[in-house]
Amino acid sequence: MSREAAVQISELRAVGYARVSKREQAEGGYSLDVQEDAIRHFCAARGWTLEGVYRDEGVSGGQAIHARPAGGTVMELAAIRKVQIVV
Repeated sequence: MSREAAVQISELRAVGYARVSKREQAEGGYSLDVQEDAIRHFCAARGWTLEGVYRDEGVSGGQAIHARPAGGTVMELAAIRKVQIVV
């Protein structure tokens, strides 16, 4: 990989998305916290700027992502190119 390509990759902006489907998981917080921590580490290891982590608590994965509260926000950020990567 060229130095120029490496610089471009490290300048990418990302947004994180975490979801749990069961209300009990959301209330316990452990699953969302673990996901968010993994997202933060993943982005940091690649030098990406993490613009934020959006969380859907107690939302089924069977629901289309754009119809979920946080999922819709994440998709909009990607559509308007505020971020280049969704983690």
